[in-house]
Amino acid sequence: MMWVAMNVGCGLVNITPDGKFVADAAESWQVSPDGLLYTFKLRKNVLFHDGTPVDAAAVKFSIDRLMDPATKSGMRPFYESVHSVEVLDPLTVQIRLKHPLSPSSRPTPGCPSFPESPSSSRCSASTSSGTASATRSTRA
Repeated sequence: MMWVAMNVGCGLVNITPDGKFVADAAESWQVSPDGLLYTFKLRKNVLFHDGTPVDAAAVKFSIDRLMDPATKSGMRPFYESVHSVEVLDPLTVQIRLKHPLSPSSRPTPGCPSFPESPSSSRCSASTSSGTASATRSTRA
């Protein structure tokens, strides 16, 4: 499932073959000096497969859903360090961690993070996969 997600969908950031973190759905990100807050500024015009925009509310929805034990998501272990997710504005999301990540895990908590369209998740509410459904294509 992870291989499919990484090759079909997009995440907030991506990892290059040489281990560098690069922008993907997020155009930029900042980490607080204490390593507990990660603030992601999302790209404009990124769409889900169903045509709805990828926004901060969708990122929060996706991470909250993956963290929910009731979903039984196989992605949940990636998010154990996440304390909370807050929408700062339509294109800015902030992730608060329970503790700082190790330097090798930076810059992204819960990486990989594949936003899921809240509207399409109604159809897959019984699945536990945390499906990657944001596309890399954008609307001009």
